[in-house]
Amino acid sequence: MKEKQRVVFIDSYINIEYINQIITNGQSIGDVLTVSNNKVTPSTAPLSDTLSHATLCTKMFLEHTTCACELFFINIWENDELNANINALLIALSWCLENDITLINLSLGTTRIADMPELFGIVNHLTEKNIITVAANSNARKLTFPASFDHVIGVKALESKSGEVGFIYQETSIDRIDVSCYVKDEVIAYKDHHYPLYAANSLATPIISAKICNFLNEGYHSIEQIKIKLEEDSLHASHNQDDKIYKKYFTKKIEIPVIAVMSDHHTELFDIVSLIQELLMGFSKQGYHGVCLSENDPTNLPNKALNLIDFENYSSVEKLHFYTHYCNIEYIIVKGSKKFLFEDLKTVEIDIILYHSEFNNLKEAPVITFSKHTDFEVLFDQIYSYLS
Repeated sequence: MKEKQRVVFIDSYINIEYINQIITNGQSIGDVLTVSNNKVTPSTAPLSDTLSHATLCTKMFLEHTTCACELFFINIWENDELNANINALLIALSWCLENDITLINLSLGTTRIADMPELFGIVNHLTEKNIITVAANSNARKLTFPASFDHVIGVKALESKSGEVGFIYQETSIDRIDVSCYVKDEVIAYKDHHYPLYAANSLATPIISAKICNFLNEGYHSIEQIKIKLEEDSLHASHNQDDKIYKKYFTKKIEIPVIAVMSDHHTELFDIVSLIQELLMGFSKQGYHGVCLSENDPTNLPNKALNLIDFENYSSVEKLHFYTHYCNIEYIIVKGSKKFLFEDLKTVEIDIILYHSEFNNLKEAPVITFSKHTDFEVLFDQIYSYLS
């Protein structure tokens, strides 16, 4: 007999009474848990009179899966205001590593760059064990973790105005979200209360989790196999959804500092990539978080690096404007050649240019030079003082 898929919802408290009414014979409740005192423990606060966020997400999942599965629930919410701390999420994900979970539904995430490195590490471990993570993009339309990671299926919602059903899979998307899923508005009546369901990313996520649960049951296990199946079942997009969703981001004024690092000069004795990493770390120690947008380095989220040439249907200027507003950041570093910075990005106001001291007569903006002998702390103090 085929083993049931073990699916966990890391979310809020769950109304088990309601879930028991809607599960089928092929589905069962594994355990109801909560994160308390830095560990996962049995839940002692079951709901019975309301439909919580986790309950509504589970309902969406059960309506779209056709396979037998065992459901687990871990509450990480601190209160009823849709807030959870990153430590609780990390603890819940660690529990999944130790308890043979096959699929994780995360109808939540974080937009804080500071949360990314540790979260990336544990999601990596999950992927190595073929545990599939499906995560919602922020409803605030910001870069979201873990939804934006390559080894996670990120989901955002599309409003189903004309009764559309299904989803659109994009192998590459400027917001780093894999799936755009149609969600129909509806209202659920329960114990004299009415609960509206609308096109929110958190409700689209369990629909895709259900689809993936079906794939797992059919014998597809790796993230690569799942992405291939999603592409096969994807609707054909008649237009780029991102153009409509993020329209204002491509032209909105940049209001945070832009630090340009000229990358024409590179030798074995001087590593500009390392310099940028030190800059990012230096600002982080001061409580400011940013990212580096690069003309040619590959996207590497753990290193806070995004490639500006990845998406051919947008100009470099549009992409710079987009990420300035899509990332939850206080400043931005742009790494590129002199031609790229002053021809391709000529309409962007640059606050500081960092360039190797072997260049001469560079007067396009306030400049600070560096060399292989530069003391980083002195350089950082110059930059920080200027921006302050």
